Amino acid sequence: MKEILWKYLVCSMTATDLADLQDNGSIPDDWKFTVKNGSTLYDEVGSAWRERSDNTVYICHKDAPYSKHRWLSPDSMIDIYKVQA
Repeated sequence: MKEILWKYLVCSMTATDLADLQDNGSIPDDWKFTVKNGSTLYDEVGSAWRERSDNTVYICHKDAPYSKHRWLSPDSMIDIYKVQA
């Protein structure tokens, strides 16, 4: 993983809104995400129906196995950062 030289907060939005941006191909390559006020930067987001859970949106590192996806409630707040590595 590349070292981050700088990052600044672009905005915050719900996990569902961020997943919708991903579905539309509207997320720039230099955006990374954290759970609101979190420290771990993720670079992939998505959504899926889950039979026994209301947590239907995930964030993860690119190419992470399914077991490493962090599942969130659709209304969870996500901070979006612009980064330079």
